[in-house]
Amino acid sequence: MASLSVTVAAYGSFEAAAADWDETARLPGSELNLIDAALIERTDGRVAALHRCSAQGWAEGSVASAVVGMLSPPALLDGAIAGGVGKHVLTFVFDGLTRDATNELSRLLESGRFVTLAVIERAPQPRVGAYGGRALAVATLPMGGTAFDLRLACLADDADV
Repeated sequence: MASLSVTVAAYGSFEAAAADWDETARLPGSELNLIDAALIERTDGRVAALHRCSAQGWAEGSVASAVVGMLSPPALLDGAIAGGVGKHVLTFVFDGLTRDATNELSRLLESGRFVTLAVIERAPQPRVGAYGGRALAVATLPMGGTAFDLRLACLADDADV
């Protein structure tokens, strides 16, 4: 059975974050089952810009934005992801991340000006290639739930629009 995880990588420069982003985009699908990813910029303690969303996954930024909102709640109201998160996906992410995971990932989010977030589905034997090789800090933590249920949450949000 596959499981979900969230990886947050913090960077000191856009160039380093973009280089890792580009390398990850070139990984074969068998190495990385990416559901969603985003590259954000933080300034003055808030999410100021959403530079990239993954074109590989099926979530089109909604899941990565929900993770950003979970880790930095003001981003849901005032910031680059405001209005881009549906209640079903946000509830899924809220229920799927433990308090300890949220605290650790939030700490990482705050440790770099540029941050990538990736939601990944893993088989029992992880096949994820090197992610965040240029990062100042990286953490990958489990998220409860299944990719199928997450997809249903995305579809429910789409139906609500």
